Order: sequence, then structure tokens, then C-alpha cells
Amino acid sequence: MNYNIKTVINKEFGEIKRTLAASKIPESVIWFLTERCNLTCGHCFVSHKDRVYRNEMNYDQIKSIIDSSQGSLKKISFTGGEPLIFKDFSKVFLYASSLAQMNELHVSTNGMLNDKLFSTLGECNNDQVQYSIQSSIDGPEEIHNKIRGNKRAFKEVIQLLKLFYEFKSKSKLSLNLHLVMTVSRLNQYSVLETMELAQTYNIPVTLNFVRSSTDSKLDKSEISDFIPQESDNNELSIEEINSVIATWCRFAEKYYEFFVYKLNKTRMQNVLYYYKKGIWQFPCSAGINNAVIFSDGSVSICETKKPFAKLQDFDLNYRKLWKEHYTGKMHTCFCSYDCAMDYSINKSAKGHWVAVKELIGI
Repeated sequence: MNYNIKTVINKEFGEIKRTLAASKIPESVIWFLTERCNLTCGHCFVSHKDRVYRNEMNYDQIKSIIDSSQGSLKKISFTGGEPLIFKDFSKVFLYASSLAQMNELHVSTNGMLNDKLFSTLGECNNDQVQYSIQSSIDGPEEIHNKIRGNKRAFKEVIQLLKLFYEFKSKSKLSLNLHLVMTVSRLNQYSVLETMELAQTYNIPVTLNFVRSSTDSKLDKSEISDFIPQESDNNELSIEEINSVIATWCRFAEKYYEFFVYKLNKTRMQNVLYYYKKGIWQFPCSAGINNAVIFSDGSVSICETKKPFAKLQDFDLNYRKLWKEHYTGKMHTCFCSYDCAMDYSINKSAKGHWVAVKELIGI
């Protein structure tokens, strides 16, 4: 992990050029194919019994939206709920993977439908796409299964890791996999053990912190219905978050790739900064190059904010919607949404400076 200043500066300038060159339409979307799930995680803010789930579009509607972007969509992150239970998942994924403009396809899955996942990947032929799999591991078997509400959940995640390496060894596709641990009072003392377990498969574990219903600083009129059900008594204190971050950093610095370690450390330190001061160290770039499409075709700049439009009202035309609604503005409606922090770090002068300071150690 011996990266020099020149490497760091070149990477940051590359990020700046991509931001400046971005068209007035988000090129990366988080796409909730469904809000249904086959697990019952207590900390989930999407798939729990107190929510009325949105309707779901079909393959033809989704294809129309992708086609209407006219090559502007470069990265799609399919999520849910559990995206693999969406009836047209394989058709949608295979179509997106066939497109020349697509740079990255990402799927977040809980590991309960591994056969379907790898069967779909096995039909992908475009080796110019980066295929990314994200799954969750919330501790050793007993804790993971308790949090996930299923006695098979842990074994299926471990099976996912095994199948991934078997598939990758035979495939020409560019593939990566990483695990996310959602840290709460239930598993905060299992972080090191979980990272050590994943490292036996050479898989990095990044951390999210369980969200409560009061985390966001958004006005109530703006906030989405993605509110956690059971997290309010599960949330960590600032001191506990600080301790967990320190544990993660000691292990990650030793075993993880340099930029994985440094950028995740920066993100988590910003989470801590937010809990202390109620703001981020840099503005939020939601809606500039990233957006959210919900399962019913409604669109938001961020999953924590209410949708501002629906694609059906724009003839399922992605470019038409953004032509009317794109602002290109940074935001200061801060929250603890980890993904928004990830893609905001390198989208502003303040964010670049925060990242560079961490990357070169000043």
C-alpha cells in the first residue's frame, strides 16, 4: 500500500475531470427493482411490515427508460428489497450488460438466491463492463442470522463467497465482490471477528452504521418513507462509533488496498463528524451525477428524499425528465446516508481537499 503523492494527485485530478465533463444528466443510478425481500432484517428501512411497498415496473418499461437515456447511463446499481426476487431481474440485467455505453453494473444481494445470480452472470458476454456484487455480513453465524431473521442467512452468504471465487476463476468477466457490515449495538463487538472471517476469502468488509428514524436533518416535508423500523434503540453512541472505526482502520490498513482503506476511512470519519456537528465536511452532490429510481418509476436525487417526479409522466424518457429537473447544485441537507457520502467526496473542492489530506497523510 505504498502510494506516492503523484499517484494520489493523478487520481484526484481524474475525478475532477470526470465531474467537470459530466453531462447535465445523472450517469449513475441506484435502481430499486423491488421493495420486497426474502429476509426480515430489523435495521432495514425499505422492506418491513410497516411500509406499503411501491408498485413494480416490468421489463419493457425498464428497457424503455434505459434506452431513452441514449447512452447517458454508464452505471446502474440494482438493489431492493432483494433485487433477485424481481421477476424480470435476469432479463433486465442481461439487457443492461449488453449495452456498449455501460461501464459498471452493480447488484446488492443478500446471498439467498445464489444460483440465480451466477446463472445470470454466466449469460453475460460484455467483458468491457465491471460487474460488482455487494452482500452483507453482520457478524458470526448466530448474530448474523438473528439480525437477518433467517437461520440459513449466514451459510448462504458464505456459499456466495465460495461460488464467487469458483465463478471468477472460470470467467472472462471483470468481477469484484465486497461485503458490508451494518454495525449496531447487536454486533459492534464482532467487527474484528467478521473482518478476519471475510479476509480468509480475501474479501474486504466495509462498514455502515445503523440509521435511526431521527438521523436525517431534512425537513419533514422532504423526507422519504425509507424510515428504519427498529433502529432507534440500536443506534451507537459517538464514542462507540469512534471505537468501531478505530477497530476497522487497524485491520484495513494492514490488509486492504490503499484506496479502499483511505476512502472508506474518510467516509466513516465524515459520519462521525455528522453525528457530532450535524453537517458534513463537504457538500452533498446527490443529483449531479447520481440519482435514484424507485420500483414504481418515481425518481429522487437521494433515497432519503421524497421523489420529485415520475418517469411515467415523461413517457418513460430518462433524458426528458432530467432536461426539466436537472439543477447541478450541491446540497446541504445532510444525513447519515453512506452512499451519498461515498459519491460526494470527489465532487467538490472541499471534498477533494478532505480526501487528499487523508490520502497523503496530512
